[in-house]
Amino acid sequence: MKKILILGGTYFLGRVASILAMDSPDIALTILNRGTYKFGDPDVRELHADRRDASALRALALEPEYDAVIDLCAYFPGDIASVFENLQTKIRQYIFVSTCNVYAPSAALRGEASPLLSEKPEGPESEYCWNKRVLEDELRAACAKAGAEYTVFRPSFIYGPYNYAPREEWMFERADEGLVPVPTDATGSFTAVYVKDAASALLLAAGNPAAYSAEFNLAGPELLDYPAFMRALRAVSDVDFDIRPVTVKQVYEENIALPYPLDFSEAYSGELVARSLGFEYTPFSEGMRKTFAAYRRRHPLSR
Repeated sequence: MKKILILGGTYFLGRVASILAMDSPDIALTILNRGTYKFGDPDVRELHADRRDASALRALALEPEYDAVIDLCAYFPGDIASVFENLQTKIRQYIFVSTCNVYAPSAALRGEASPLLSEKPEGPESEYCWNKRVLEDELRAACAKAGAEYTVFRPSFIYGPYNYAPREEWMFERADEGLVPVPTDATGSFTAVYVKDAASALLLAAGNPAAYSAEFNLAGPELLDYPAFMRALRAVSDVDFDIRPVTVKQVYEENIALPYPLDFSEAYSGELVARSLGFEYTPFSEGMRKTFAAYRRRHPLSR
């Protein structure tokens, strides 16, 4: 029986990971979050505290030891060190969910050996990306000091039911309205990972020596772009919709909220984690089918 503590665990990737852990007979699950979104299952031990409140962390009644801590909500420098310093428990392995955006920009497919950011990038998400980069170093230092193992996961675009990021659901909504803007001259490419695949990988890594001192990308094998996404959308949608052809210049000028890269690459290799932990990625077409079905249950047709 593996004892796992999930930090977060109530929304999107965290909720899926918590559900899978709860359903596993080999896992004893504890969830720690602020209580804003509660997991709310009587069979799961759920504790509430602000992770940045040192006194609140020290006051928690935890298990004496956890085989793995899965951290889904470390966003600022100090977040991981504070857990080690203040939680009254022994941590055998710390699993940190980072992001593929810690890699230095490149047009090539990026794997775990690709260069990481060496300085804070420019752009609206620069703070988030750089903080994750800093936290990866913080994780290694904190684990070395505590005698714990570490594992880093770097997801690419995560998609699936109840995604809080306005990506695939934004496109579903445009389809329901009958008109989807599609850039005709976009050269961008990207990879994606179905949320259940990402959650499964986290749990497979917990207490697994194959994941110790390892960094893993989470990215399905299919290289995607707007034409590929639109083919998948046509295949899963239950409404007829038209395409509004736009140029990349129009997208920027009109501030159209298209969710995927237009003129740069966000393509990563996720082969290492699948090979190391022994799982297969859900094909993008199947993941989209499941994602759209969940969307339709929440947004039934009104026309």
